[in-house]
Amino acid sequence: MAEGATKPQNRLARVPLSAQRIIEAALTMIDRDGLEAFSFRGLAAGLGCQAMSLYHYFPSRAHLLEALVELMIAEASDFPDSGPWQDRLRGACDAFRQSALSHAGLFCYFSLFRLNNASGMALLERYFNILGAAGLGPEAQARQVHILRSYLTGACLAETARGTGSATPVPFAEARRDYPDMMAAAAFAGAEGRRARFDAGIAVLIRGIEAELNL
Repeated sequence: MAEGATKPQNRLARVPLSAQRIIEAALTMIDRDGLEAFSFRGLAAGLGCQAMSLYHYFPSRAHLLEALVELMIAEASDFPDSGPWQDRLRGACDAFRQSALSHAGLFCYFSLFRLNNASGMALLERYFNILGAAGLGPEAQARQVHILRSYLTGACLAETARGTGSATPVPFAEARRDYPDMMAAAAFAGAEGRRARFDAGIAVLIRGIEAELNL
């Protein structure tokens, strides 16, 4: 090596482990591979550390998953608190959907999370505030939030779920013969129309609230 030349670096400087780095790596892994393939051992391998090192930051898998849920709640909370209640409700629904689509691998877990932590309750409180601003009382608010959450969960699962079908699916020709109405409508059920169908569902919910208010 020539005099004065610097010695090549054979290894990159090791990035210190941190809770934020663990969260980001876990979310990337789950978004890519799905929650069913996620493990602390695989996460540790990706981070270049021992699995036991992760437990210093997150005592259990449930603690880490809740940290990931917190990120999804933060994304689902990205909507305005001012303006007509209809626009606020559309914004809340859109933020929820965008979070679900961004983290499809985690959404099934998120959809079953009770939102009884502080950030989850704060998000629900904002839903109730929107309906209160519309003029609904507490009982009607409770009913409509239940309907809203049921719709959002079902609609987003339909877009994000990585489920399996039957081991013996109905052949296409038989399906066209035996289930003609469904098959005729199937032409309009492609991925390109998902956003329009989602918005149509929100419009139905808003019309229902307006009808209850006699608007």
